[in-house]
Amino acid sequence: MAMSPTDPTAHERLYRSLRSQIMLGELPPGKALTLRGIARDHNLSMTPAREAVRRLVAGSRNWPPCAR
Repeated sequence: MAMSPTDPTAHERLYRSLRSQIMLGELPPGKALTLRGIARDHNLSMTPAREAVRRLVAGSRNWPPCAR
């Protein structure tokens, strides 16, 4: 089945999932993560994992202080 133009990409879905887990405290501060581990846990290749993490790092400057 082909993705429609409004379907989020793999790295977008992963970004949203990781950001949600961080903001809800499901991924505690200081938890060690690796790109390989993230990709494996979400059944993706490392490229979407890398892009999602890049976006998280870039956007983390705008998060509330309690989430940093």
